[in-house]
Amino acid sequence: MRGGMMIRLIDVVLIILFGFLGISDIQIKRQIRMPRPSIEKNTPNENITYIFVRISPENSFSIEMKDQSIEQIESEEDLTEELMFMSSKLKKEGNVPVVIIDPHPDAFMQTTVDVFDICEKLQLNKSINLTLIAEADEK
Repeated sequence: MRGGMMIRLIDVVLIILFGFLGISDIQIKRQIRMPRPSIEKNTPNENITYIFVRISPENSFSIEMKDQSIEQIESEEDLTEELMFMSSKLKKEGNVPVVIIDPHPDAFMQTTVDVFDICEKLQLNKSINLTLIAEADEK
């Protein structure tokens, strides 16, 4: 009698387990590729020009490069056009553009990922400003 009860409990547990496996979504929807060093080691540091893309809490963008500053870029299409223009200008001058993404701590993470995707599409070297994120986490 005790053995029969144990088998029934095992059956119930297995049915519940298979039920959860059946209804769970275990597909990988998106894979984020981690940044890798893409600047050649032979590139002198004086040829690197940093383009800072700042993401505001309202998920709008601003770009700063050397003495240029563009404020309040509202759409990702406009950001793509500006980055394309700036990078082609720098490449013609013999410089290597590197985009530094600087998200505000209250900005959506998806917006930061979208900026990474834009840089990937334009084949631009990119990085993220981790010091500001670490300072926000400490608060």
